[in-house]
Amino acid sequence: MFRPFPTVLSFVLLCSGPITGYAETYPARPIHLISPFPAGSGPDAVSRLVGEKLSQKWGQPLVVDARPGGNGFIALDALRRAPATGYELGIADIGHLAINPGLFKKLPYDPVKDFVPVTGLYRNAFFVMVSGRSAIRSIPDLIAAARVKPDNVTYGSWAVGSAGHLGAAQLAAGTGTEMLHVPYKDTAQLYTAVANGDVTWALGSYATAGPLVQAGKLRVLAVADKVRSPALPDVPTLQEAGGPAGMETESWLALIAPAGTPPALVSSINRAVRDVMGEPDVKAKLATFGFMPATGPADVVRQWIDTDLGYRSHRAVAGPERGRADATCLWQCPRAVSRAGAPHGLTGGACRIRIPTSKEENSHDSNARGPALGQGRMARRRPAPREYRPGHGQCDRVFP
Repeated sequence: MFRPFPTVLSFVLLCSGPITGYAETYPARPIHLISPFPAGSGPDAVSRLVGEKLSQKWGQPLVVDARPGGNGFIALDALRRAPATGYELGIADIGHLAINPGLFKKLPYDPVKDFVPVTGLYRNAFFVMVSGRSAIRSIPDLIAAARVKPDNVTYGSWAVGSAGHLGAAQLAAGTGTEMLHVPYKDTAQLYTAVANGDVTWALGSYATAGPLVQAGKLRVLAVADKVRSPALPDVPTLQEAGGPAGMETESWLALIAPAGTPPALVSSINRAVRDVMGEPDVKAKLATFGFMPATGPADVVRQWIDTDLGYRSHRAVAGPERGRADATCLWQCPRAVSRAGAPHGLTGGACRIRIPTSKEENSHDSNARGPALGQGRMARRRPAPREYRPGHGQCDRVFP
């Protein structure tokens, strides 16, 4: 006799069984972690540390796949296209998920729609660094040099629109000085350039620049935070050192996955990472980097993104009468990047930075001209473009 009901029920149970057990058997093969950061950087070091711990915990290797460059476009576009199976994960910071959408007209990814947050990893503040051979030995020295010879004072960053770029621009705005920005391809080139004196100063993390600091090739003047860093407790805050009151330049790093990754898998990975990040040796290592652990429910990362996107940069586009219709100026920093009060009368803090033209955006690498600008004498033969300011022939009003 034909009895369809048990057959259908058996089929349903057969199909539903692997779904309920998926997170329990995960992982069954190696996992790839796509990273937009270069090898040797702070985020890279943390991802490898956590990856090694997870490999031991899971019994499966976690392979870090570093794909730096292009303001993170390369890595995040690859992650966006990856299968949502839990075997392709990624890391991204405030620049990739909250700053880039306010800087670029076109992105190869949507930070909200294309990814699901898994957990936060850490938050960190940045240090003001100069060459160990520099005559600048304090924040007042830096400010004075910028006021006397602004054309000779430059600051570098690892990408246009990065936290290091916006924070440095905020320091210039908060002190009423003019300094020129020189973008580099990655942090290794940047800190080497600062140590060699190719650029005057830069904001950086101790995790990445620490070896040069320990070797005496970089000098740390201050930390751009409201409290001193446990990594360098003798280094004053920016305010203590004579800089703008209340200025903080920070970033955060999060673990993310392609949109559509099963919630059960996200929760399983979240628990595993939180366990690893809570281990004493991991916490101790993060402290030496100057990083503060920031794990928690996945929703916390979504709140970070939503909050920082809510304070995304305002754009003011120069009109045709200025001769640069494709030039875009950023005049207000994302709140999470720099909180320096309201210099120049702008709510939330004012930045003076150059935004890539549409041609540069379309190339998916706004750093295309950066590295050459800071390599030895090239920096002097090809100075970085002046950043646009009111009354200097470009943007001269703020869009609310």
